[in-house]
Amino acid sequence: MGKLFLFLLATITSNLVNAQENTIAYLLDWETENAIYQYIEFRKINKETITFEFENLDAQNIKIHLSQKTTNDINSDRKLFINDRLYPIIFSTDNWFYTQTENNFPQVLKEITMDKTIQVPIPNLEERKKNATQYGYYKKAVIRDWSFYWVVDKNGKLIDTNAKVE
Repeated sequence: MGKLFLFLLATITSNLVNAQENTIAYLLDWETENAIYQYIEFRKINKETITFEFENLDAQNIKIHLSQKTTNDINSDRKLFINDRLYPIIFSTDNWFYTQTENNFPQVLKEITMDKTIQVPIPNLEERKKNATQYGYYKKAVIRDWSFYWVVDKNGKLIDTNAKVE
């Protein structure tokens, strides 16, 4: 019984260490981090539901949108550190190229008839080339109305925001 307990403890610990090692932490300038933290506290936003989306505006600036997670959000090893927590980050490109996976393998839709499609594992390039118009993939449709955002430069310094704490 003791050996089983030690085995389970070692397995759980190793999984936790691996999960932490896979985290890619992002840090912003102190003033930017503080502005985001103050806004979260001011609005009393549930910290368990926060996700940040990074949108490239140009080669020098990024707009960081605060959003609430849904069950369909993309899991990410990239995390934004704000005060004492890590929050998931997604990128605007995730919305362009995202597709569903099953067993860590992309799934696509294959058209059977004009009215019917089925979900299949993605075929190789040769198969898709022969029947390119028969395959499609799930896309995320993102509607971002009146989001709260912070525009930062490539050093993480705050340039602009619409998330005022008053």
